[in-house]
Amino acid sequence: YLKLYVPATVRLPSDWIEVAKLVKKIPGRDIAGLPSALRNALEIKFQQFDEFSLAKYNKEKSVAKRNARDRESDMLSDSDDGGHVLETLKQMVRCLHIGTPVYHVMCLTGKRYPLDREEFHKSGLPGEFDDQRAGKRMKLQVPITWETQLSALGNKASTWETLLDDNKLPFMAMLRNLRNMIEAGISMDHHQKIMSILKDERAIARSRQFP
Repeated sequence: YLKLYVPATVRLPSDWIEVAKLVKKIPGRDIAGLPSALRNALEIKFQQFDEFSLAKYNKEKSVAKRNARDRESDMLSDSDDGGHVLETLKQMVRCLHIGTPVYHVMCLTGKRYPLDREEFHKSGLPGEFDDQRAGKRMKLQVPITWETQLSALGNKASTWETLLDDNKLPFMAMLRNLRNMIEAGISMDHHQKIMSILKDERAIARSRQFP
């Protein structure tokens, strides 16, 4: 049942991490003690995540910075966590001993790209060997989202209009940024497009937006 329901109910990489964190909170149990059936189900779900979603929810740097600040202010407990801290995708991959997809695993764990063709074929990476990447630290591609576009291009009408034209603004983001778009001065055509989407019953149902 877990193989059936975990992949269906866990939709985001953040949810994937949260499942293990919740189990770890059960008294007397940690990640090493996860039931094998649940471990298998979580591994199956990991195979379904694409590079975009993994990159979007890869919080390795932000978690490291937060923990460093907590240590400096003595907010972090000195208690032993058994080496099984579960806050990032990298930690989950290591704790569950996930090995595939090879490219995603190597990027999340910060491995270096193979130095030559022989090493490349042994690694199990897909595609052809790229000598320009040899020896370089592997990273997931930075996802192009409405947040990254807004940060790069600025909170202005043209940015919002491009996001709307390219259908890159999700329903919830559209709803939460109505004021920003109005103040930025988007065109009337884009106002009409937003209103039609927000009133569309199918769009509302797909968004899972609560009243």
